[in-house]
Amino acid sequence: MEQDLQDIINGCKVYNPTKQEALYFYCYAQMFAVCERYTNSRDDAAILYNEGMLKVLTHINNYEYTGAFIGWVRKIMVNTCIDNCKKEIKYAAMPLDENYEEQVFVDPSIDDKINSEIVLRLIQALPKSTSLVFNLYAIEGFKLDEIANALNITIGTTKWHVSEARKTLRQKLQQYSKKVMSANE
Repeated sequence: MEQDLQDIINGCKVYNPTKQEALYFYCYAQMFAVCERYTNSRDDAAILYNEGMLKVLTHINNYEYTGAFIGWVRKIMVNTCIDNCKKEIKYAAMPLDENYEEQVFVDPSIDDKINSEIVLRLIQALPKSTSLVFNLYAIEGFKLDEIANALNITIGTTKWHVSEARKTLRQKLQQYSKKVMSANE
């Protein structure tokens, strides 16, 4: 661990306000981006970031210098985002047709014309519950059973949300691809 970060963490453990502010800004860019994935506005992301950082500072004495510090902070941020989304979302059990196969074509040349900001906006445009499950699965790398446990839903419902997100995103990307292709003609 770099010495400056270790000094900041040690200062936070003794409630040094200067070190707490330094940690707040040290984590800002990466963790604000995490919070943005779970909200539809920068203002809401800022609220989540502040809530998460309050938890980090409150529980910093639990960090034992094992593993990457930023990973420890990220876990707290993701859990803060999950808790916030759980307050807003009511899940219904959704059956998943195990034989369902998605057949949506997206032009491979669209890869050069699409950026992560467009994909983020498409994910944010999904229904809130589907967006949350998809973020946890595709971006955060949670397993389906971990998502089901974290959100108190069935694995079938989790699978359904992932499937719906993929289907919707493929359709939106296909529409975007056609739009870009026709604009280039």
